[in-house]
Amino acid sequence: MDCLKSFEDREKFSIKKASQHFIPTSPKVSWKSLALVKGIIPRHQFILWLTVHKKLSTVDRLQKWGIKMMQDCVLCNTNAVETLEHLFFCCDYSKHIWSSLLHWLGEKRPVRGWNDEVMWASKRTNNSRVRAGIIGFLFAASIYHIWAERTRRRFRNQRR
Repeated sequence: MDCLKSFEDREKFSIKKASQHFIPTSPKVSWKSLALVKGIIPRHQFILWLTVHKKLSTVDRLQKWGIKMMQDCVLCNTNAVETLEHLFFCCDYSKHIWSSLLHWLGEKRPVRGWNDEVMWASKRTNNSRVRAGIIGFLFAASIYHIWAERTRRRFRNQRR
C-alpha cells in the first residue's frame, strides 16, 4: 500500500504519475524529423534508421565481432578504413553523390561529415513543407543507395 501512496496527487491516485513511473521516457533525438518524413520508401527508411543508430555492419564493426576482411573502402578505393563516418560522407564517392544532390536542390554549402549532415538534414526536415519532404526523401535514398553499392562491391564484386 505504501508504494501506491507515491502515485497520489492531493490524496488521490494519479494515473499520470503511475504511468510515468512504469513507462520510462526516452530522451528526444535530433534526427526524429528526418527519420519520419512522409513519403520515404520503407526500405530506405529502415537503412536510415540503422545508420543513425550506427548499427550498419561496416568493416570496423564486423572486425569487432571477429570477422576478418579487407579494411579498405571499396567505394573510393583508398586505404581509408570503412567506417560509418567514412562511408557517409568523407568518402569521395558518397561525398560526390550528396554534393550533387545538394547542388540540384540549390543548396550552396560544402558536404561535411556524418553528424553534421544528419544535423543539417534534421533541421531542414523539421516542418511540413514540400521541400522538407524532398530533402528527407533524397537523404534517405542516398544513404540507402550508397550502402547498397558498397554491399554489391564488397560481397558480389559488382559495380553499378
